[in-house]
Amino acid sequence: MNQDLSAMMLADAQAVVAEIGQSVIINSVTYAATVSEAVLTQSFESGGLMDKISTLVKIPATTSALAQKSYMAIGKTLTWDNNLYRVTGFNHKPGSAWIQLSVQDAQER
Repeated sequence: MNQDLSAMMLADAQAVVAEIGQSVIINSVTYAATVSEAVLTQSFESGGLMDKISTLVKIPATTSALAQKSYMAIGKTLTWDNNLYRVTGFNHKPGSAWIQLSVQDAQER
């Protein structure tokens, strides 16, 4: 991917979180991020269908955020709005301006 385009997309991502972003804390580091509305999904588990509520957290893929991505791995926790969430999904494609984390309430299994 063109480096100029990647830099421009990252600058746009940073502008979005500067304008409408919220603070999330991962491993004692605060990141500006966008947080989606909660989504209700069902998963098939022993005993039948279970409702799960998940949220998508998007963090600009800065060099410092990418260096800390091991702290954003599945199973790790983050704090947002004084609530604790567990990471259930991690996505960052090379050249993308965003790190995307699927999270759910840390108490939910």
